[in-house]
Amino acid sequence: MVVAAGALVCAHCQIGDSVILNTGSIVDHESMIGTATHVCPGARVAGRVTIESGAFVGIGSTVVQNIRIGCEAVVGAGAVVIRDVPPMTTVVGVPAKPIKQVASDDLSDWLQLELSHLSPPQPTPV
Repeated sequence: MVVAAGALVCAHCQIGDSVILNTGSIVDHESMIGTATHVCPGARVAGRVTIESGAFVGIGSTVVQNIRIGCEAVVGAGAVVIRDVPPMTTVVGVPAKPIKQVASDDLSDWLQLELSHLSPPQPTPV
């Protein structure tokens, strides 16, 4: 995990492994930041926000309180997120609106592709 210069993490936050909280970012109270998430420089994450694994919160963006940003979602630079962001969705603008989204049918194909390198556990010889 990297907490860069000037980044602030307030009380009762949970920060996952391989997270980057970049320069001057703010993660406010009771927020949960998932594994391998990047919160870019100057991004502001209000209280009780959940950012799921692999999400990207762009430079200078703002996420208001009680929002959930789904896994692998992207918040564009300077966006203001006032509604939940579904997994695998890119949002931009003020207020943030989706410009790209992976359909739920395509999501299962994507997960199969991502997990295809894993093989099932082999039984231990006795």
